[in-house]
Amino acid sequence: DVHDPVAALERADRGGSLQPKELLSIAGVLRCARNIKSYQAEDDKQTILDPLFGGLVANKYLEDRIFGSILSEEEIADTASSALADIRRHMRIQSAKIRDSLQKVISSPAYSKFLREPIITIRQGRYVVPVKSECKNDVPGLVHDVSATGSTYFVEPMSAVTANNALRELEIKEKKEIEALKI
Repeated sequence: DVHDPVAALERADRGGSLQPKELLSIAGVLRCARNIKSYQAEDDKQTILDPLFGGLVANKYLEDRIFGSILSEEEIADTASSALADIRRHMRIQSAKIRDSLQKVISSPAYSKFLREPIITIRQGRYVVPVKSECKNDVPGLVHDVSATGSTYFVEPMSAVTANNALRELEIKEKKEIEALKI
């Protein structure tokens, strides 16, 4: 499962950034090189491949750093940087605050009659509640989506707007931190 990383390495050499998939590919090549070098070291017989084995360079530190920072092609580990871990911790706290705020809304007798279901959901990256279409003006907030049938409006109550904005700002910081990572 080794892929040719030459194009990615050339782009990195020119100062370009690499995608997680490319970094994982490089780490895979490093792991393969290390395994081949250790195989060669175990086998004391001389072969025609020895000069090729000798040209391989293993970098266990970089290999471990990449595999420890990138969980999959789509997910960077919290431990990739202390700043990223801090941002994600704040994101979890902020999400909990929003859910608590919306839980009060869906539990409130004043609003429960307007809701299609007493649940909290996400639309367009914002926490919202499903409101009956005929009651959409009874729940002050921003409409983010409408169901396919038109019977449900997904409303972000005004009480959650500031908290959702703060979460969105953290998501932007997270994205910038991931882009700035030097693995």
